Amino acid sequence: MVNPNKVRKRHDPMDLVVLAREVQRGDDMVNAGASHKLMLIADQIRHLQMQAREVLKVAKRDKQLHYAQCNFVKRPGKIYYLYEKPDGTTYFSMLSPEEWGTGCPHEFIESYRLEHDLTWTVSHEFEKRAAQYAAIDHIITGKREIPLLDWVDSVSGDKNTITDAE
Repeated sequence: MVNPNKVRKRHDPMDLVVLAREVQRGDDMVNAGASHKLMLIADQIRHLQMQAREVLKVAKRDKQLHYAQCNFVKRPGKIYYLYEKPDGTTYFSMLSPEEWGTGCPHEFIESYRLEHDLTWTVSHEFEKRAAQYAAIDHIITGKREIPLLDWVDSVSGDKNTITDAE
């Protein structure tokens, strides 16, 4: 046994209380750490839910566009113009409202481009989608790596990137 007098420790009645406080403090720290991690996971879940809602919304729209009346074979990469008849039915035309001139027979809704994966891109997103395809093409052709994770080294301050090649 250890002699408290030889190790300069005297029995302190508060030692048990101090020990209990330290245990409680440890519990509090573990709970705080777990709570923080769970909050991060909850934020990620909310973000994924928003993405899922957007995917479903776009899929529903694309499905409706595929059901629009069309008297020609649609070709990927081409732009088509959606019109609505007075009875509410929609149809695609190859003619833009400008090409119709003043004789446009129905209400113009929007311009869409049929993509090669048979999804539709609305006209105001043509440039954005083209930039996305260009970036993907650069990755596929090996002109650019895919950055999976960027971080700054806390010691050196250097920015590092982990890629799929590592």
